[in-house]
Amino acid sequence: MRFWHNTGSGIELKKRICGATKWLFPYLCLAMLIAGAVSCAKSGEDKTADNALAPSFVLPDTDGKSMALADYRGKIVVIEFFATWCEPCKHTAQMLQSISETYRDRGVAVLGVSIDEGDEVPSKLKTFMRQHNMKYPVVIDNGLVKKQYNVYALPTTIIVDRDGRIAKRHFGIIPDYSKKLMADIERLQKL
Repeated sequence: MRFWHNTGSGIELKKRICGATKWLFPYLCLAMLIAGAVSCAKSGEDKTADNALAPSFVLPDTDGKSMALADYRGKIVVIEFFATWCEPCKHTAQMLQSISETYRDRGVAVLGVSIDEGDEVPSKLKTFMRQHNMKYPVVIDNGLVKKQYNVYALPTTIIVDRDGRIAKRHFGIIPDYSKKLMADIERLQKL
């Protein structure tokens, strides 16, 4: 489709572009509004956690050493799915380090699962962990574990009880995130 006439006048082109923009603008705004509503709807707490067994996995850490969820049997495990490019994950990393330090001697383990992809992931993760003072273990997802755990938002936090069952799921960052995670952990410690 041509936007100008052979007269060489740029005025006609400008009129047609402005007309198309006026027609297209409301639809673009509506699309952005819907996309924002869908992404916001995905954050929060999963009220339907069914106490199912947490899917087992064995994944490599940043040095290539294999780590298994089964290694934590008998402990409460806070599993955080994150990515180095995820802005909210940068905030939760420091909060989880604090939770790790607070509850480490009380039968609670924090385990990060990076969903980053590519050959450079181990070095990127080491840098990320150093920048955010992460001392808890981090493993690299093979693309399957996030599917097994139904991870569709970042960060996603899953709390596994001592029997290996999923006790709680949190998608995205929720209000009073740290307080809610600590309350979930303390509730499970009393059981």
